[in-house]
Formats: sequence, C-alpha cells, structure tokens
Amino acid sequence: VLASSEYLLREEDLDQMLDLDQIFGRTNTERTLEIGFGNGESLATMAQAAPTRDFLGVEVHRPGVGHLLLEVEKRELTNVRAANEDAVELLKHKIKDGSFDRVQIFFADPWHKKKHHKRRLVQTEFMNLLATKMSKGGILHLATDWENYAEQMMEVLSAHPDFENCYE
Repeated sequence: VLASSEYLLREEDLDQMLDLDQIFGRTNTERTLEIGFGNGESLATMAQAAPTRDFLGVEVHRPGVGHLLLEVEKRELTNVRAANEDAVELLKHKIKDGSFDRVQIFFADPWHKKKHHKRRLVQTEFMNLLATKMSKGGILHLATDWENYAEQMMEVLSAHPDFENCYE
C-alpha cells in the first residue's frame, strides 16, 4: 500500500520559497515545524489532537516519511505536510522568516563520539538560523536522552540572545 503523496512536498514545491498558506490551503499563525520526526507516530498524534494547527515535518529517513504519510492518510489528517529533505538546507533556502510559532527537535542524533560533536544539530549557528524562522514569542521544544547532548543544548541556548528558558 502506498501512502498518498498529496501531503509530501514535491520537487516543484521546493523550487522556490515555500508559501505555507498555499501548501496548507489556509492562512494560519499556528504552525509547528518538527525536525527529525522518526516514523511520524508522535507527529500524527499531535496533529490529530490539534486540528487547527498546521504541522510541517522534516525528515531525511525516507521510510519514516512513508510511515508518516500512511498515518496521515489512515487518520484522515489535513493539517500535516512532510518534507524528505535536510532541515538546515530547507530552513536556509525555502522557509520565510517568522513562519513557525513552535519548533520541535526530539531525540536528534547525539553524535556521541567527541570527534563527531560538530555534527550535532543544536549549535549556535543553527540556533541563529532557527531563531529567524520562528515568530516572536515562539516556543522551541528540545528533547534528548543523552546527558552530554542535553548539557550542550542548555549551554548553547542559555548563551543565545534570542532564546529564553521557560523552565528551571
């Protein structure tokens, strides 16, 4: 069974700056970007629970994108779109500033070997980019199960002028 591709951003969608109102078929200020959604189960569940919110999921693992699309179809969700793309490149070149009031990065690859830490997503340069794509007052949700990565996330975000910790 193949999932419907109407919820997958196509090559022609990605040829220019994305018009999220057009892609979702409505004007909306409640938009969530999830980077690295894995198999999409949690993203589909969140979208089902919040039908007035639009969700754009970005994932490089093709089978995960396919699984999300199957869930979207099965649950008859209309508020989810998926991109099988590199999130950094998508944000740099295809997303307008201020597009999202919520961004979620759950369990990104921790690159646990010290020599690979430079590959971690949550770093100052990426946070600078992400801050421009979020609306003022937007919320960034991060989660990891690697203590060292959690410490790095706290260090990077505590020092960043555009982010404020809402929790202790």
